[in-house]
Amino acid sequence: MLHLAFGLAGASHAADAANAAEWTDPRNGLSFVWVQPGCFDMGALRAAEAAPHGKPRSPRQDETPQHRVCVDGYWMGRHEVRRDQWQNIMGGRPAAATPADDRRPATHVTWQQAQDFLDRINRDAPPGKRFRLPTEAEWEYACQPGEAQSDIENNRWEREAELKKSAWFRGNKQGATDAAETGTLAPNPRGLFDML
Repeated sequence: MLHLAFGLAGASHAADAANAAEWTDPRNGLSFVWVQPGCFDMGALRAAEAAPHGKPRSPRQDETPQHRVCVDGYWMGRHEVRRDQWQNIMGGRPAAATPADDRRPATHVTWQQAQDFLDRINRDAPPGKRFRLPTEAEWEYACQPGEAQSDIENNRWEREAELKKSAWFRGNKQGATDAAETGTLAPNPRGLFDML
């Protein structure tokens, strides 16, 4: 399943963040959280780091070597784009979605459909703002617990019992085959929901 989140780019994003840590687009209700700039260690050193919530596996070649990555501050979607938001912007539901699923994330969306979605919301975007998909580094940084990287192995995000409180994965979906409603678990320390 592809869950969509969007970053905002533009010269004014740092100034916006100085005024508020949250922003909601009045045109469509998409809500964003400012993610402070920072650095983290991206990638895996050994098998156990590649799957902290499941059985250890060998990291893929593109997950190694672990390396230091720094990101500028950026706006990140507080939640995945919901199916009702997708319909309001695109004029139709994403594949396999029914009206009862409106508060679930837009799933089964191709990269091209995501680009079409972005084109539509960028047509009349507020001045200085451009919606885009976050980079891989921005996504991984947003998933980090917001603590010093040296504390990662000892913090609560490495323990399955705590992970269940803020992210959906096979350890807490109890056989469900569809995505859960957005925002039903606690946000991560950055204020973002359903990030893993």
